[in-house]
Amino acid sequence: MAFKALTISLLCLLAVSGLAGAVLCRDDAYNPYGGGIVHGQVLGFNWFNELIPVVWAEVSAWRDGELVAKAYSMAGGHYEIILPVGWYTLVVEEPGYKTVSREIFVSSGSSTAINFVLELSMEPIHKPKPKPPTQYRVEVGVSGLPEKVKAKLYVDGAVETELGTGETCKLSFENGTQHKLSVTEMLEGNGERYIADQPSITVSAEKIHVFNYRAEYFLRFTTEPEGLSLPSTPRTGWYPAGEAVTTPTAPILLEESPVVRYRFKAWTLDGKELEGNPAEFTMNSPHLLKAVYSKEFLVEVSSPIGEAEGSGWYPAGSTATITVQPSLGFWVKQVFTGWTGDYVGRNPTATITVNKPMRIVATWTVDYTPITLICIAAAAAILTSTALILKRRRGSTPPPERTG
Repeated sequence: MAFKALTISLLCLLAVSGLAGAVLCRDDAYNPYGGGIVHGQVLGFNWFNELIPVVWAEVSAWRDGELVAKAYSMAGGHYEIILPVGWYTLVVEEPGYKTVSREIFVSSGSSTAINFVLELSMEPIHKPKPKPPTQYRVEVGVSGLPEKVKAKLYVDGAVETELGTGETCKLSFENGTQHKLSVTEMLEGNGERYIADQPSITVSAEKIHVFNYRAEYFLRFTTEPEGLSLPSTPRTGWYPAGEAVTTPTAPILLEESPVVRYRFKAWTLDGKELEGNPAEFTMNSPHLLKAVYSKEFLVEVSSPIGEAEGSGWYPAGSTATITVQPSLGFWVKQVFTGWTGDYVGRNPTATITVNKPMRIVATWTVDYTPITLICIAAAAAILTSTALILKRRRGSTPPPERTG
């Protein structure tokens, strides 16, 4: 009675463990191709009513009346079978035992534990013992590569095939052997590269493995015009895909000399203007980053007389208006005669093109015409007055008397 009670308790425990195992998932059993692993133990009662592991029991998975996969219980009655996502009927058969079955659902990346307990059939054994499998299977895939980019798959150092994202390669090896599987560690071109997280693995049993690649993009930095020296610049080099990059704050003015300087305009990414200084962007492809400046020249306008206008900083290629009063003074006039220096002209107001630093000076001459005319007029007035006075004097004097 004690043995029977123990047997019943053990059966209940196995049944519970089987039900619990149906929802048990292991992290290391992840299968990105939409499948999972079903594993467990096959036990059975012998003629002495002892519960023992059943070795070489056939475990088959059926769906819609078709055989999908088959495995055999090994040492300790343990079995393992890999199945795609879906509903299945697991059937366990072993000569001398009653056939048992169970409905299960396999989800993506799952690892489900199902244990079976077989009862003696009390029927003659006619089924021959199946031969154990002599090979194990390995399925290899690749993820993270863009379309049309493929990685080479190596088996023990020799090229086996090329795989792109979503493609798989199924391999078979003899039981008891160990093999190294590897892929191209890095694929690079056109400012982008893809690096394998784990470029090689070693297999000795059935396995599904995906070699994952992570993308990196190249950022090149320059200034416009080229060759400007900034106190702080973005790093030129490789960045992980999706990384956020913030530029340093660009100085507003860069002085090349006392008469040449550069004024900051904007940050541009692949020719498109970014907002702000500093600016932010995301590395979602190879990029060319520029700090864009405009060149400015100093225009100096001077005059020894009066006040000339138009001095200041001007963008290269722009126009400037220079001006000065054409004449100054009244009695003696200072008259503008022209511009000298980096611009030559006679107009007191002129528009010039600024394509270099410029120093322009107004020239003058003295005009005595006003004072000369005044002097001539004054002299004429004096002479006229003198003549009139003399004439009057002559008219008022009596003629001399005649003597006999």
